[in-house]
Amino acid sequence: MARKFRIKKKQKLKEATQKLLERLKNNEFKVDHWTEKIQTASAVRKVIEDYLFEKLPSPSYDDDISTKADILFNDFKVRYADYGVMAA
Repeated sequence: MARKFRIKKKQKLKEATQKLLERLKNNEFKVDHWTEKIQTASAVRKVIEDYLFEKLPSPSYDDDISTKADILFNDFKVRYADYGVMAA
């Protein structure tokens, strides 16, 4: 039963991350060199954290949302740093 719960929890996180990525691609990542602009990068980090708080079930994620937001932000920063330049 615990394994089934972990799989469901992981799937929920994956779905939320995919929807979040699409939202960022359509908005914040369109800013040229968004990772180099402190205000834009901070806004992206805030969007990630707010989105996770909204979409992930409470209380099971409450303690590690900030950590997960940091991980996603750093991953997106590496993968999508030039997205705005490429999308133009």
